[in-house]
Formats: sequence, C-alpha cells, structure tokens
Amino acid sequence: MSIKALLLDCDGVVVDSEMFNFLCWEQALAEIRGNVCLTGLHYSSIIGIPLADIYRVFEQQLQTMFSADEKKHLLVRKNDYYVQQQSCLKAIDGIHAVITQAQQLHWIVCIVSSSVQEKLTCSLATVGLSNVFDYIFCCEKGKTKSYQTVLSQINLQADEVIVIEDSPAGILASQQSNINNIIAITTNFSVQRLQHYAPTRIIAAYSELDLNSI
Repeated sequence: MSIKALLLDCDGVVVDSEMFNFLCWEQALAEIRGNVCLTGLHYSSIIGIPLADIYRVFEQQLQTMFSADEKKHLLVRKNDYYVQQQSCLKAIDGIHAVITQAQQLHWIVCIVSSSVQEKLTCSLATVGLSNVFDYIFCCEKGKTKSYQTVLSQINLQADEVIVIEDSPAGILASQQSNINNIIAITTNFSVQRLQHYAPTRIIAAYSELDLNSI
C-alpha cells in the first residue's frame, strides 16, 4: 500500500527536550531528597519507559523508596519546572522541512507521544509547532502510547504509515502494532543501540531524509 501518514514521536524527534526533561526530574528530586546525585545515570535511561519504571530507576540510583504521595509530588513538581523553564526548548534541526514535505505529499501528519497533554502542549507551543499537525495523540498520566489506537483513530493500516522514533521503547511500541516502516533518529541513542531493535532505517539528521524516495 502507499504511505498516507507520518507519525512522529515528540521528545527527541520533534522537540529537543529529553535532556531538559531529565534535569527537571533532578530538580524535583532535590526537593524531597536534598542534594541528590544522579552522576552516572544517563538521561536516556528514562526515555520512553512507563512512569512506574522511571520511579524505580531513580529509587535504585538514590537507594531510596518513594511513597505514593512523594511520587505524585515529584511528577507535579517536575512538570512545574518543565513549564517554568520551557523557553530553552528548541525544535530538532530539520523537522520543519520534514513536516512540510509530508504535507506536500498530502500525508496525514500526527504527533504520537507518551507525554501528558499539558507537557506536550507546552513543548509544541514553545517551538512554534502547535498548529501544524492533523492529530496530536498524548497519554494519560502513567500510561504509554499505543500505535494500534492511533491507527484505529486515523483509519489506516500499519503498512500505510511511517513512524519516526528516537528510542528503543518507541521502536518497540511501533513494532507491537505491526508497523514496519520505522525510521530511527540518533538524537539520544547511538546507532549501535538502535540497530539492535531493527528499525527500517537509522538517520543522524533530517537532512538525510527524503520522504519522496520512500
């Protein structure tokens, strides 16, 4: 079948926000645990994983346990820091051209993110991309994205879409919905790490991507 839609993750694919998001977590952690030390914990360790797993990563790193109330507080404060300091966010170089090319091909262009609506709205508004997508799919707190749900809502089959992801978790989410046209970009993970998950193609920058040739 011919391609009819481009599905984009947000963090690390559209907005350069993964490191910033990690630093906001670090600030929130400092509020309840004092001078926390996340040295040795790479920011990519929490990319694309469920919220419960993020808490476990931090608990293991800090050798502590968070109560349910502390977890709620952490998330609220992390998102507060994210909104307060959002001006440092930038679009990934070249993403505007990719979106424009997809639109010229008359494809549906969607954001598919595990972020909650408030954070996603903030990110897209900051980089001036609030109104360029046909659909924006976000998640409820603690949930992860489902490409199968997205396919159902845009009424397309798995072989009619192209997905761009930046993380192993995102690639796996695509594959679980039988999507085979997966482009991975090395904004946050190495080529070697991404190759293990067998995306269709790996690129270092959007300048390498021509949607007309797909």
